[in-house]
Order: sequence, then C-alpha cells, then structure tokens
Amino acid sequence: EGPTRPTTAYWSAQAAEVFERDDARRFVDSWASLETLLGYSVPDEDAVISLGLDQKLERYVSDHIGELASPYFLFTHFAGTHAPYYVNPSDAPFAPWGSEVSWGKLGELKNAYLNAVHEQDKAIANVVRTFLERQHGSPWVIVFTSDHGEAFGEHSAIHHGQNLFDEQLRVPAWIASSEDALSSS
Repeated sequence: EGPTRPTTAYWSAQAAEVFERDDARRFVDSWASLETLLGYSVPDEDAVISLGLDQKLERYVSDHIGELASPYFLFTHFAGTHAPYYVNPSDAPFAPWGSEVSWGKLGELKNAYLNAVHEQDKAIANVVRTFLERQHGSPWVIVFTSDHGEAFGEHSAIHHGQNLFDEQLRVPAWIASSEDALSSS
C-alpha cells in the first residue's frame, strides 16, 4: 500500500467565480466559498464586504475543521484586504479612512487598507490558533502568503494588477512548522 492521500479543502471568503473554470470544486474533498459562508449567491462581492467576510471564514474554519480527515491540506483564502476593503469601524486604528478611490483621497484609502490588514490579521491569527489546537501532537506545517500587494499612487497606480513594481509584488510570507514536520530525510 502506498501513502494515504491527504484530504484537501479549499475554504474561501471570495466568490466561487474567482476561478476561471466552473469545475474547481471537484478537485478538492471539501469546498466552501463566499456563497457557502453567506448561504446565498451575490452578484458582486463588493456589495457584501461590509459583512466581515474574513470573520465569517474564521467561524467556518472553527466550526468545520474537525470534519477534515487527517492528514489534510487546508487552504484558506481571505478577502477583506481586497478593495473596497473591510473596515471594522469600532476597531480602526488608522484614521481618517475612507473608500473613495481618487488621487486626492489616497491617504484615506490607504488607511482603509491598513485597517483591513489589521482586521484580517486578527482573523488569520484565530484560524492559526484553531488549527494548532486541533493538531494534538501531530506534525504540521503552515505556509502563509498574500496574492498581491497594493499601490496607493506609487508609479501612478491605485490597487493592483497594473504593473510589476515592488508595491504590488512584495507580499508578506512565512512558514512555520512543528519540530518533526520538516526534516532532512
């Protein structure tokens, strides 16, 4: 007998349409998208960003991670730092902030982004804690990265996708593991 194939799960705070193909869910054992988290389809993610989609994903992970058979690969895809950015008005340390995309309001837009990062950091930390609590001594690896950076006027760009300058390419990334998860053998 060969090694057991890990259970694979893709759980996302973004809409299923983020994939260019309709059959992406058939490649994983467990699938959750924005539609799963909300319980209904939405025509535009921007219309529901204010609902705290990353926090909904955080709750979904907490509620469903125990259903994954070990070993497993869980990919979580957060959305709150995508424009128009999720800001929790009761915990927004970067002020003033706003969501208007204009050259004259870039400072406020950047503050909204920083507030979204602040809020997303908390959601990711809770997901990591939930994951670690479920390991019970099993080896584990966490790989974290972002899909892109954001521009706020640098090189005449706003948001992302217009160029390959550092502000859009440099992203946070880290790897953490239990002592017995990664070895030279």
